[in-house]
Amino acid sequence: MKKIISVLLVAAFFSSASAYAHISNWAAADFNAANSNGLLSYSVVSRNLQGNITRGEFCELAVNLYSGITQKSPETPEKNPFPDTQNSAAAKAYVLGIVSGDEHGNFNPDLEVTRQEMAKMLYNTLIIAGAQLPLNSSDRKYIKKFDDMDEISSWAVDAMSAMQKYELMNGVSASLLAPAESATREQAIILCERCYSRFSGRRVISNTSAVTLPKNNSSVTGDVDIAWRGTLDAGVYHVIIKDEAADPVYIWQTTDTTVTVPAKTFAAGKEYTLLIGTLSNNGTETFTQYVKFTYTDGAASPAPTAFPTAAPTSAPSPAPSASPKPTAPPSPTASPSSNAKTAQTEKEKRVFPDGTYFVSEEEAKQNMTEITINVWNVGENGEKIASTRKLTVNSELADEIKEIFDEIFSGTEKFPIYSIGGYTWRKSASGNLSQHSYGTCIDINPNENYQITNNGTILSGSLWKPGENQYSIAEDGEVVKIFAKYGWAWGGNAWNSSRDYMHFTYLGN
Repeated sequence: MKKIISVLLVAAFFSSASAYAHISNWAAADFNAANSNGLLSYSVVSRNLQGNITRGEFCELAVNLYSGITQKSPETPEKNPFPDTQNSAAAKAYVLGIVSGDEHGNFNPDLEVTRQEMAKMLYNTLIIAGAQLPLNSSDRKYIKKFDDMDEISSWAVDAMSAMQKYELMNGVSASLLAPAESATREQAIILCERCYSRFSGRRVISNTSAVTLPKNNSSVTGDVDIAWRGTLDAGVYHVIIKDEAADPVYIWQTTDTTVTVPAKTFAAGKEYTLLIGTLSNNGTETFTQYVKFTYTDGAASPAPTAFPTAAPTSAPSPAPSASPKPTAPPSPTASPSSNAKTAQTEKEKRVFPDGTYFVSEEEAKQNMTEITINVWNVGENGEKIASTRKLTVNSELADEIKEIFDEIFSGTEKFPIYSIGGYTWRKSASGNLSQHSYGTCIDINPNENYQITNNGTILSGSLWKPGENQYSIAEDGEVVKIFAKYGWAWGGNAWNSSRDYMHFTYLGN
């Protein structure tokens, strides 16, 4: 007998500490905000949040913070700077100047991060991201009130002073900073969120939770089928199951929205927690609330004691979520497939050069191109700042799409784009192969341009308030008109069954 657990994936704030297992009550609000702002990584979230964070894990948060503040995705260097790790976030952090190696050039990714090291790396990140944190010698007064200030290493004094001056890091008590004490994952997450909240050029938009978790606290037996409703800008999903000690027993990366977890993963009578991470095409990842369930099959073998041996043997080691384009391993369930559909219309014949729809991810990738488009960002004081985004689209449409965004960029509205997604091989919410799999759809600012059914059920995103929210797409605005000029339909008025305000489609679907 199998038990199905369904999850609706929507990036959102959660109102209670119980939304996430194994996180302290004092950390819950900032954790929820960090999740909504895309600062998290599954390598951190998949582990015990009250456990100590490592150098490799912290680099993922620091790179996410840099990207969140600057709206830039740092490139992975061609040559790995460290001989002891392949962590792409560590390589990016090195190139940016956030971290360095030891005297032997090693990064030591598994070493725990001390509180003063965390302060130093965050201080470096903020400075490199362009944040203004002026300091002078008198600012050491902010750490002099602590009895253990003499324990701060000389290289960390400025950083610790800045953390206190700008009210980013608290002491472990009123009189102690504990600079040499290891930092926990939840402490690191909360500190990154505070830095983002204070120094980000983008306003944080609060939204209420739209996550549903049916059959929470249920009992399951046999192989466990897990299913969730995907989001339109998803690149891949991460399925994470933790045991009662908050240690991961199962992690799976997939482009599908279902997975079957074998019974041997679990131990009878034990409680487990499940959550799904959604890695968007822009490189940010958000996570659902936890679902709790108890495994009751007495015949099941004892649960594995450590990750990664519990993960499916065919899955590769997870890539850091800071990487914008992780490679997904084969899904435990069948990949979307169909008999080749013949291209009929002139538009279809244009985007399917062989005359038939793509039937595999490999075929689709061969027909995609990554382009760079000009966009507008919003600065700290509300000013429009020119920037660029990378977007993967159908090769036959690449030049046309660049022209579309050049016109939007040159328009009088200077419409700001902080998030955009194009090609991704996946199923749609209906279970059919998504048109995004063909590189013929583009989603813009998905949080502020939600997908909603006619009965008011929000399927993705959080709001649509054109005229009130600058990231929302107006029906009579330049963005819709320019896409329409090139023959693209807009999900805000293209069909009657629902409204998908983020969605522009060349084929009309």
